[in-house]
Amino acid sequence: MRSASDLAPTNHVLRRGLLALAALGIAGALVELATLRHWNSSVQMIPWGVLGVLGGLVVALTLRPVGAVVWAARAGGAIALVSSLYGMWEHVSSNMESGVLDRVWGSSWDRLPWASRMWHSMNGDVGPSPLLAPGVIAQVGLCLLLATFGLRAGGRARASVDRANREGERVAL
Repeated sequence: MRSASDLAPTNHVLRRGLLALAALGIAGALVELATLRHWNSSVQMIPWGVLGVLGGLVVALTLRPVGAVVWAARAGGAIALVSSLYGMWEHVSSNMESGVLDRVWGSSWDRLPWASRMWHSMNGDVGPSPLLAPGVIAQVGLCLLLATFGLRAGGRARASVDRANREGERVAL
């Protein structure tokens, strides 16, 4: 097992890489939402708010990865995962409702098995709602969660790692 001080440079690089992936995901999702004009109802505004909060958390975790910021990043990542599941369900259910209007599948939509209708609703065969933006929000949330691994949000845990480093003990992060 390597000591905590041996892992510090690797952890730093991986954390920065995950935060960069999260920032790129946020930028891409914002562009996707803007090009789709995804702002016509209060439900359509949810991903804008989630992405705004995630962007703030990425900046905060990049600049000050300690204490309350770590807890906020973890909570924000978890909320992003839950909100993305809600977004995926909204998109799939919207696509399923519009399946009967599809020029290819419309005439046989009601006779298709549920699994087939679900598949066509998820892969973009029917309906106007792509799964890309909610999927990217899930990816950003996961990147944010993973970027907090090895960071201690409380003073006691951090102190024990610092003491172990001073004493030359090996610590698994």
